[in-house]
Amino acid sequence: MDPAKRYLRLLLSWGLPALLASFVLAAVHGYLTTNFWIFRCTASGYDDDSYLSYCGDPAYVDYAHGALFIPAEPDAIQALRRAEVVFLGNSRAEIAFSAQAIATRMAARGMAYYNLAVYGEQDAFPRRILQRFDLHPRIIVVNVDEFFGNTANITGKRVMGLTPDVLLEYRLKAWVQPIHRRICGGPDGWAKRMVCGEIPAQFRSRSSGRVRHVHYPDRDLPMLSGTSFSERSYAHTLDQARAFKAFVEARGACLVLTHIPTPTYSPQVAARLAQDLGLPDLTPTVTGLTSMDGTHLSLDGAERWSTGFLALLEPELDRCRSGGR
Repeated sequence: MDPAKRYLRLLLSWGLPALLASFVLAAVHGYLTTNFWIFRCTASGYDDDSYLSYCGDPAYVDYAHGALFIPAEPDAIQALRRAEVVFLGNSRAEIAFSAQAIATRMAARGMAYYNLAVYGEQDAFPRRILQRFDLHPRIIVVNVDEFFGNTANITGKRVMGLTPDVLLEYRLKAWVQPIHRRICGGPDGWAKRMVCGEIPAQFRSRSSGRVRHVHYPDRDLPMLSGTSFSERSYAHTLDQARAFKAFVEARGACLVLTHIPTPTYSPQVAARLAQDLGLPDLTPTVTGLTSMDGTHLSLDGAERWSTGFLALLEPELDRCRSGGR
């Protein structure tokens, strides 16, 4: 027999089955990485009220924008319709306004609320959501940190375009999450070991917008406060804040301002905006706050800050609920 044919027969009869068996065994026992896309992300934050809103995997990244704007999560919009109090801002607001202290206090008052803060966002994205779904909360709370700019981040602009590729992407992300939860969020098994990863992820409540960060660091670093203040940039910020105030009041809502601590933005901005616009500045003085990463409040810091914030918010809730603006 031709040596080449003999080698080919040997390879087909023994080599390929052995290679396939080795591949399967390596995958099952975790020696071979076969996970991809959402399956690289941790699934340990799911529950019946929560969806995966953000993951550090570069191929998946965002779901929150499409969940809220398309909306790929219609139950979230129904909750927004019921909300009397809506919180807006960026990732620092996501964390601070997701504190248990806020949930507890709102429940005690019998007031539905929604945390509509979205990482990296400014005023344009939440404004479009309020318009798109004709939402009319009684009170809108804004963390002024880089908020007033009449713009959205790159992801927000793309999602607001509602192009066919955007709709397909976010509907596919919505479709795959129950599969991800079933395979990667269940008990350990060969499928979980073969395809599931533990990249940090953010999960968001459909009923309240509260976010939870799973596998993110929470290091309790000192939280520094920003001090820089630019008069030149403030003039533009004031113009955009004035326009946003008019938008909020045209919807019959009260607008209140606050500043969540960060080393990159000064609390002077909230104080000046409140003074120039005739609005309350609900920025509490809380010492010894800690940060999870140097720029965002730690979980303990968020609870302590929000407790101080709520003490200032109480009279505004009464005033706005009774119809005052």
